[in-house]
Amino acid sequence: MKLYLRIGMLLVMLSVLFVSCTKESDPTYDVGLVPAVVTHYMDDTTHILVASTSYGKLYATTFSSYSAGKCLLVDFSYQPKQYGNSKVGENGYYTVSVVGTTAVDQYTALSSLSDTTKLLSNELPVVAPVYSGYAHYFTCLEGFLFFPSVYLTTLAQTSSWQLSYSTTAKNESVGSVYNFYLRSSASAAPDSAATDTLLLDVNAFNINDFITKAGITADEFYARIHYVYRINAYDSSDFTWRETDPILIKRR
Repeated sequence: MKLYLRIGMLLVMLSVLFVSCTKESDPTYDVGLVPAVVTHYMDDTTHILVASTSYGKLYATTFSSYSAGKCLLVDFSYQPKQYGNSKVGENGYYTVSVVGTTAVDQYTALSSLSDTTKLLSNELPVVAPVYSGYAHYFTCLEGFLFFPSVYLTTLAQTSSWQLSYSTTAKNESVGSVYNFYLRSSASAAPDSAATDTLLLDVNAFNINDFITKAGITADEFYARIHYVYRINAYDSSDFTWRETDPILIKRR
């Protein structure tokens, strides 16, 4: 999913779980866009598709139009008195009203580390691998790690993303930290007259193999994200890597 930064932020999540906006007798809580992964929900009598989010599992008929494993941004509202929500503890999911959904590009994280001494073909500089204005999008759901990343490109270019990893952790002050390498590239070189623009992409990477190979059993772990920050347009051998501080990733 691509956004133009100059149009401003979509919605900043507040510190409370939901934001109330309607009648006291039957309040509606509008949440805004959140990352989600469509998944199966089954018990003795029920087999439905729900959306797994950082708020828990959500049910709406909208999700039946997707296949399990589809990554989305979901805009939804919640009413405590809506049918089924009196049995959330029993059901294991919230019944919600979906305002809209946006598909998120999906990739599989690569176990072979990127060659950090060379640029990818038509590589694009990444300004922020996890943009602070959308930091709540950086989450791990059902084995998919969502990245809200800002990069430098032109409006005519089509970009793709790559995430590679090391299963060997480095011991740092916060504990064990795993190294990830996030890179972006364009399908073709830009027109020489094209103007560079800052864009935000939200992508989801399947890291289930990483979790298995690294032997991670805890619900959270730390990662350091490495990224190509600067590229000399006149000399492809002249580029700069940067890295983030360790970032806590909670698996949901």
